Amino acid sequence: MGLEIEIKQYLNDIIDGKVPPVNHEDIAKKFGVNVSYLFRKHRIQSQLATAIYQESKRRTREQQIHCLEYQIERTVSTLLSKNREVSSISVDKLVPYELMDGIRPEELSIKVEKTLLAQRTKRKRRKRQ
Repeated sequence: MGLEIEIKQYLNDIIDGKVPPVNHEDIAKKFGVNVSYLFRKHRIQSQLATAIYQESKRRTREQQIHCLEYQIERTVSTLLSKNREVSSISVDKLVPYELMDGIRPEELSIKVEKTLLAQRTKRKRRKRQ
């Protein structure tokens, strides 16, 4: 099978969901060509495969953030119930490292503060009832 046919088949497999999406640099490396070759010879398939990869990355990031927010909520609740200090540092120590991948410290601080405020509000409501 010729190189162009192999590349086209691989790109179509990404588009059809038969193989996991990868970025165009990795595709080019796999076949020993440069990225411009992919887009020049297989423009439509390359654009579709790139869009699928970017969407996959976006969904993965959304899932990571959702899991992180849930973990922060649980951690803040636990710290409050044990009358321990709640800060981005204390939360960072208790949240699994893999959930923190790519999260900037200021993002973590904001998420912790929002969660802490929500938890305190929730606890005040319970006390009033």
